[in-house]
Amino acid sequence: MPDDRLNSGAGMDSLTASQDPSGWRQAAADDQAAQIGALKSELESLKESVAAISATARSLASTSVNVAAADIEDVLKRNVFASLGTAAFISYVWGRIG
Repeated sequence: MPDDRLNSGAGMDSLTASQDPSGWRQAAADDQAAQIGALKSELESLKESVAAISATARSLASTSVNVAAADIEDVLKRNVFASLGTAAFISYVWGRIG
């Protein structure tokens, strides 16, 4: 008798499957289809988020490069003679190496 109680769960599954074999399978298929649909919509949402983040990062990178170039240009304009001396030294060293 104890064995019958332990196996009663398996017996219920086989009973349900034998009474309505396509009903529970259809319900499972519908549930899977709903989950797949939800995952697809979430994936589309993530794609849009990644595209927005990428565009923002690209814009920030471009802006930071422009700001850095402007800062370097200002420093070079304020220190013309030091800039020319540095350029001459680098050219000399480069010529000696090459």
